[in-house]
Amino acid sequence: MRPTPTAPATSTSTATPRPTPDGITAFPGAEGFGAESVGGRGGMVIEVTNLNDSGPGSLRQCVEESGARVCVFRIGGTIELESCLRIGNPYITIAGQTAPGGGITLKNNPSYTGDPLRIRTHDVIIRYIRSRPGAPNSSSQLHALQVSGSVSYDVIIDHCSFSWGIDEVASVTTGAQDVTLQWCIFSEGLDCSQPYIKCQYDADIVNNISYNPDGDCMHINGEYGGPLRANFVGNYLKPGPDTSGGCPIEFRGGDVRMYFEDNISPVLRPDSSYPETAVLKGGGTVVQSRNDMPLVTTHSCESASSCQAYSLVLADSGASKYLGTDGTFLDRRDTVDERIVDDVRNGTGRIIDDPSDVGGWPVLAAGTPYADVDHDGMADEWEIVHFGNLDRGSPNDSDSDYDGDGWTDLEEFLNGTDPTQ
Repeated sequence: MRPTPTAPATSTSTATPRPTPDGITAFPGAEGFGAESVGGRGGMVIEVTNLNDSGPGSLRQCVEESGARVCVFRIGGTIELESCLRIGNPYITIAGQTAPGGGITLKNNPSYTGDPLRIRTHDVIIRYIRSRPGAPNSSSQLHALQVSGSVSYDVIIDHCSFSWGIDEVASVTTGAQDVTLQWCIFSEGLDCSQPYIKCQYDADIVNNISYNPDGDCMHINGEYGGPLRANFVGNYLKPGPDTSGGCPIEFRGGDVRMYFEDNISPVLRPDSSYPETAVLKGGGTVVQSRNDMPLVTTHSCESASSCQAYSLVLADSGASKYLGTDGTFLDRRDTVDERIVDDVRNGTGRIIDDPSDVGGWPVLAAGTPYADVDHDGMADEWEIVHFGNLDRGSPNDSDSDYDGDGWTDLEEFLNGTDPTQ
């Protein structure tokens, strides 16, 4: 579905993304295994105009389209899902930063007990949305996000917030590869309450905060075969009121080659005078050089009182921003993320069993979308400032690239960058 100035029309586009020069990432700041995802680059622009589960103008309509496409939001609020929002067609960008008001949250209808968001394809970019499914019957194997299958690769999830899953809050599994989860918040699992790494492929675990798990701060094993290589770098392992045992990283068997650097635990390794492996529980093979993986920015974490990563993650992680009409990013967190961040800072957060324990889902304002009379996804104000008119871009495709740098004009708007440089 691609809206026009009058009425929406059904699309049968089979567009593929525009060719991308070497070295161009999904967006500035994209890192890790999924950094080269092209998403919906150069494809049609599809407006999400309502919060319905399905039908014209819904997020599901955009997700289920074929061909390269960019989903932009003309409304904020909570989308109550009656079935899984399954991304099965490749080349899609979901730009949650375009949503006005309170932004976008995915929530399960009480009658639906499955995953709200599942990715089974390649070249997917998702930014600045929230998925908070809730608590169906306790037997449900429910994830707030699942990326699975060998068809899933070149996927990057950036600045999103996930909470209130049952089996896992987020799961990357069964052959999925080249996946990046960065600057995200994963919080308040309703059953399994620790990060668990049991990858089929390599894992780079960099600059995370793990707070108040029921037991160990992280687990890792090689149950899917090996050798599995894993880097643990610059993570802050913070026990809370429900944590016992100091909050270590526990090795649970298998052929795993682990590298440790600058991981801080106020209990086990409060500063760099302690051995790097002081945070490790259970033995395993520890290597002395960092496993070779795509280069990522690593913020320092030298001690419990001097950890740049800790302050940066709390300040900027999750669905924490939105785009203003001039193309600048402005601060926006919902009350759930605000509470989570405060609880981590203050050491007051507890394990919960139901969203109602912490007030449930906040009501999100619909807001007023930025003016976009030509429906090309770019704010009119921003276009006029940078191009002098509204002639660039269209809802049919977003292939224009004023400065020829590989990121389209629409992507420059979505990324908060200058399209003329």
